[in-house]
Amino acid sequence: MKTITSALTIVALATVLTGCAVLDPALLDPIGITGKIREAREQRMADQALKEKEREEQSDHNLLMQRMNITTRFATNPDTDAWKEQRAKISQAAGERVFSKDYSHVFDSLVVAVSSLEMQVNNMERQSGYITASRIGLSPGEAKTLRRQAMNDWCVQNGFDPSILDQQYHSSTMGTMTEMTDMGNMMAKSDKLHRALTFRIDNLGESRTRVTLRFSEVHYPGELEAYYRLVWNSVDKQIFIDQNIDGNVAKRQ
Repeated sequence: MKTITSALTIVALATVLTGCAVLDPALLDPIGITGKIREAREQRMADQALKEKEREEQSDHNLLMQRMNITTRFATNPDTDAWKEQRAKISQAAGERVFSKDYSHVFDSLVVAVSSLEMQVNNMERQSGYITASRIGLSPGEAKTLRRQAMNDWCVQNGFDPSILDQQYHSSTMGTMTEMTDMGNMMAKSDKLHRALTFRIDNLGESRTRVTLRFSEVHYPGELEAYYRLVWNSVDKQIFIDQNIDGNVAKRQ
């Protein structure tokens, strides 16, 4: 250090004695200490950046594993005891309707209503009074919202932190990859293929017909309520249309 100080002092005196003479910058740092300090600082910054990148990559990996754990468990067992009780109450309250129409008209209206929902009719027995159909689905926006609500509720009931599903990845590439391979979206498409409904139609006589509606492979109570609203609204609309058509035909006759 004394050597460096002495060298700098000599250079400074030389500058004063020579007045405005231009000196070689190397004379101010004869042993290159400034460059070494700069290199050391740059190396520290590079090391810190590398450690931060490694930390972020590990964080993204951990988040990915946590999400996969939740979605895999949800896919394996997407039901809870609490949901089963809630579904039973919903079905009891909304699963049965009595129409002041004769059996044949109600049956025909149900068939058209199911078709208007773009469902696939699997079985239709007019005599026994059964209609089964599959591939029922909600609008994409409503389906996505309800699926997320279902996963949040399922997480809480099974001891998982639902906020894990909202946490963002540090890497934009990782975020894009997970969106493209999102298990929730794939499950939604698969669920639509398997979800089905069954109508049971009973003739009560005196132009009164009872219709019982049940769904299968629908676990989340909020989603079950949405399906009941969707189907009954379609049925009511079709019965209203058929009633007007029958009325107009009767008047013309």
